[in-house]
Amino acid sequence: MNKPQKAPEVKMRFKRSKFCRVIHVDGAWGSLTLQGNIHMALFSEHRAFPEGTTISLNEQGVVQETMMDDPGVTIREIEADVILNPGGAVVLRDWLTGRLTELETALKQMQAQAQPQT
Repeated sequence: MNKPQKAPEVKMRFKRSKFCRVIHVDGAWGSLTLQGNIHMALFSEHRAFPEGTTISLNEQGVVQETMMDDPGVTIREIEADVILNPGGAVVLRDWLTGRLTELETALKQMQAQAQPQT
């Protein structure tokens, strides 16, 4: 009889590139590429900054800052562009699903612990 062979192990080590940074992501926008990949632009949202402000003292001597203009626009600032092949997209989807499941479980546990004991 043949012994079942152990699958080979591959050791991985993580290393941050010099361009690695922490970013906040509010959403993503993108499309499919002509090569069959997924282009995903990760963005954060914030109000547009005014062109400037005016700083003055009011009658009580308190500093006040007034916007010179209010652009009234929300900016979606693209923090990173990501190109995923279909296999990478599936791996990312599954990884995110796992983290969301963990988060839901943790939130339920915290809510249960916050409930008053009767």
